[in-house]
Amino acid sequence: MISVERLTVDFGQGPILDSLNFSVAPGEISAIMGLSGGGKSTLLRCLSGLIVPQAGTITICDRQMPQDLPEIRSSMGMVFQTSALFDSLSVYQNVAFAIRRRGTPQQKEQLSQTIHQALNVVGLDPEEDGVKMPSELSGGMKKRVGMARAIVLEPKIMLYDEPTTGLDPISTEVIDGLISKINNEAKTTTVLVSHDVASCCRTADRIWFLENGTFTFCGSPSEFLNSKTPAIQNMLRSVRF
Repeated sequence: MISVERLTVDFGQGPILDSLNFSVAPGEISAIMGLSGGGKSTLLRCLSGLIVPQAGTITICDRQMPQDLPEIRSSMGMVFQTSALFDSLSVYQNVAFAIRRRGTPQQKEQLSQTIHQALNVVGLDPEEDGVKMPSELSGGMKKRVGMARAIVLEPKIMLYDEPTTGLDPISTEVIDGLISKINNEAKTTTVLVSHDVASCCRTADRIWFLENGTFTFCGSPSEFLNSKTPAIQNMLRSVRF
């Protein structure tokens, strides 16, 4: 479903991604972890088409970037670290924006039903929460609105950029559960970038560890927790489960 081969990104001060190979099987949740500045967000931006690499190939849903970018983006949903909601739009309007931006014509009743379904999936009340403005929402609720906006277009690929950053433990577990729920029920293929070890171990099928522009580990959550990779051991020493 997602295949990256010999991907290289260099902004002039040495490669951020250095001939990187990466793959995600259909229906899989892959988590990308690593130290700050190691290239995690750069890889996610390459997958979303926001950065064009200097070398290498990216194939998603049997289409290649950058030539098939419009088709790839039409099958992709992304949840941003900051949620990226429009402050002047209500929750309902933020979710509706995704549909209107794609230009898919829908009758008012059909549009309302589609938005209600997306909000219900992420545990928000379409009537009570739909009229709220972003300024009235908690951090966890903003994340859920961002997820609803992403899934309303029924994407085959879901990308998450630090989905639990800044959330309390209870909200983090809610978001983790929703990532798994969306992946299972919508049959999506998922890539998430995160610093949160516990969150990745709860949600991911495979964890990739990115260090100095290359992957130094790939394995299951249990293999990650028992890894002898020095940088992973250092990270785990600072984590409380």
